[in-house]
Amino acid sequence: KMDLTKSKALLVALKRIVEGSPVVFERSDIEPGTPVPLPLDVLNSTHFHVLLIQPISEHGNTNSWRDPVLLTKEYLYNTENLRDVTRNHTRSGIVVTKDRLNSHLTRRKNQRPQGPGNFNRQILLRTAWDTNINIVPFFMLTNSLPFPIRVRTWQTTEQEEEDMTWAMEQSQLAQSSDNNNMGEDSSDDEDDYTMMSRIPDVVHLSEVGQKDHYSDDEIGSGETRNFSGVSLQEPIYLQIAQVVKSPVNSREVSFLWSSPMSIRLEKMKTGMNERGSKRLPKSVLDLGDNCDCVVDVSVESKTKIPSCTVYSPYWVMNKTGTKLEYKVAGQTKRYLDSGLGGLPLMIHGSKSEATNDKYKRNAKEISIIPVESPSKKLADLWWDSSTNGELVVKKGSIKVNGRDLVGWSDPIDMDGVGVNGEVWCDSYVFNAKIVSLAGAFHRCNMINITPRFVVKNTLHMPISLVPLEGGGHEVLHKAAQFRKFIDPSNESAIINLKPGESTPLYQFFDVTSGGMENPYRWVAFRVNAARFGPTFKPKWHVIPCDDKETHMFGEHDGCFDTMVSIIAAKVHESDFGSTLISISHSTVPPFRIENRSNDHYLRFVQDDDQAVVFELAPMNSCAYTWDNPMGKKKLRVTVIPKSESRERMLEEAVNEREEAASTVVSVATNDCDESTTSDDAADGIHPLLQTTNDPAEAQEKIRALNKTTPYRTRRRRALHSRNARVYNLRQIGRNRDLPCPSPKDPEMKNMTMKSHLVSHSRIVAGTKILSFSDSTWIADQVEAGLMRKGGDFKRAVCKINIQGVGLYIMDDFPRETLGVVVRDIQIIKPTGSIETTFRVRHFQVDAMLPNARYPIIIRPLPLGVDRRDDG
Repeated sequence: KMDLTKSKALLVALKRIVEGSPVVFERSDIEPGTPVPLPLDVLNSTHFHVLLIQPISEHGNTNSWRDPVLLTKEYLYNTENLRDVTRNHTRSGIVVTKDRLNSHLTRRKNQRPQGPGNFNRQILLRTAWDTNINIVPFFMLTNSLPFPIRVRTWQTTEQEEEDMTWAMEQSQLAQSSDNNNMGEDSSDDEDDYTMMSRIPDVVHLSEVGQKDHYSDDEIGSGETRNFSGVSLQEPIYLQIAQVVKSPVNSREVSFLWSSPMSIRLEKMKTGMNERGSKRLPKSVLDLGDNCDCVVDVSVESKTKIPSCTVYSPYWVMNKTGTKLEYKVAGQTKRYLDSGLGGLPLMIHGSKSEATNDKYKRNAKEISIIPVESPSKKLADLWWDSSTNGELVVKKGSIKVNGRDLVGWSDPIDMDGVGVNGEVWCDSYVFNAKIVSLAGAFHRCNMINITPRFVVKNTLHMPISLVPLEGGGHEVLHKAAQFRKFIDPSNESAIINLKPGESTPLYQFFDVTSGGMENPYRWVAFRVNAARFGPTFKPKWHVIPCDDKETHMFGEHDGCFDTMVSIIAAKVHESDFGSTLISISHSTVPPFRIENRSNDHYLRFVQDDDQAVVFELAPMNSCAYTWDNPMGKKKLRVTVIPKSESRERMLEEAVNEREEAASTVVSVATNDCDESTTSDDAADGIHPLLQTTNDPAEAQEKIRALNKTTPYRTRRRRALHSRNARVYNLRQIGRNRDLPCPSPKDPEMKNMTMKSHLVSHSRIVAGTKILSFSDSTWIADQVEAGLMRKGGDFKRAVCKINIQGVGLYIMDDFPRETLGVVVRDIQIIKPTGSIETTFRVRHFQVDAMLPNARYPIIIRPLPLGVDRRDDG
């Protein structure tokens, strides 16, 4: 029997045992992660057995055999925590883990119960242990950079190692003095008399022909390279270089090798030095002008293996379409980003900038400044035209009349993970979003610099827009001026977008007189559609960019008092942090006005001076939205006689035109749309324009019906009379009744007129409906629940079958950790009942880790089978 406590030359003894011994079991070409069980005859034998390990490189090259491993409980478990055994484990590159298996003790029927001490002793004796000998590398190097690197590593020894005979002689001297030094513990830094494992000629599994303890390997992005044959009692040196493709022959070449860096493995708390440090001080590594990295070396807690990670703490990605310059707090170095895409800017954020210097903590803040105006050529590099449409970049300027329009931004905290906000560079505005990366890049933060606002036109018509900043009243006043007249100085700020095009917004033009400290941002736009009439000018709508919701705007035909389209401007945040303003047609109107009366005409308008006057004939309805979303959200409604309605006025105008067709010259106007021809425009001329030869008189008539009149005309004055009512569309249910005046038309004298119309509000499919009826029938039906969309719920039948649903939880590595599987899902709702039945045939929760002791956590018990023991 071998006494491990008195064997100072344990490694020498093991090698003597191995020398000339027969091989009883052998396995080769074992893939990583593949378990290999040892034969039972080896485990049950009374002879000593030793395990030998030989690593094989990915190119098929064999390395030297590692130090032997004695297959005994005392050696593998090392219950007495002997330092020499621990060192031998480290030299052999193994980590022994012992897992306790379940033990079931059955008691006979007539057996008397034993005391707790005997019972616990029997459990300990009957417990089975699952022993795993994990073969680990001596050194690991992880590339956490977004590009592959080439690494040179080597080791040198200060003293030449002696042969086996010298080690045996020294071990005998050590054993003779062992009794005198039994209670003393030697230092981990001094050289013992035990023989060290000889460093092989090929220490790092390198290519054939490479010698002198040298290795040259290429490590891909996010990959880890394992090194074998490394001595943990000597420092290891490394050099790193980027691997790029040559522009000449497209071959991968390495350039700009870093200065040699020394990693003091002997100072780390591995199996060779129990008093060492778990982590070495970080070092700065320079791999180029815009690539500053950090080298971090630490010891794995479970395997006690030195692990080296090359990473850059902060990645800066410029997607603004302009060239930027950066400065980091506490550094004199400036970083210049060309904006051409490709690799991000790598920053370590340390006070010490020279390579191989010790990493010194610093304020992690960065500032930016544009050095050139935005360019479409740069913006197209990161723009996805297939998803976001064609890009339109307005050519701007960063200097006007010798005055700079840009400046250094406020500092951005690069450690503020989850922060998403705007970055002001004087008159230019950008967006910065900081996210934490996962997997092999979990040490890194990505700082995405993008345009703050992007406008996309998803209409089938072109639009024009102007970015503005200021207060609400100033912006509305400026939009009203744009409708009347656009100053030549403001024409340069107009951006025209065709259908499907998008544009980023960098500058907002101030419309305030004295300026605001924190102005609001707005986008004023108009729809460049076909218009009728010489006096009509399209309305400029105003979108608040800081209010992330969907804003509705009504678009009118310019001739009749009808709302031809409702435009939805959705302001939301994109994945990269930018605010996206999408202008499209609304499929669901926010409001609908119903005139369920058989005889009465309705006239309604928003309680705002810039609102449009609408008229609704009997038994008609129309979609509606607020003409001024920033105005009063109240609706004025009144009942008018047919003689004052727009329908009667148009009928009279058509009759006059037919009577004077031989003498009246039509006044034709061209369509604002360039694609409309003169013949097509003549067919769409307003009837009132075709009843006179005088253009001034025609304009006066059209103004009488124009919806944009700011003053109270005769049509608008009726909405402020005592018979008009104001309704709040936010209220649901029964509203105030609408009075009906006595009939003044000769045609309606003999008709029976109601004294009032019943008003009621309801919601159907996301639209609020305001209805006016001659009776309370519609209100009673809604209150009784008979007007619900889809009918009564009790009479509905629902039957849904889903084959299965799987939910898998992943960690940051990434790898699957937990899986939840649900199969054969049924949802049944029978007729005549409000109860719903939910059925699941199979529900299971699994632990997805490959080394999980219990892979199945929860599973259903099959019906009709009792798997429990009868006892």
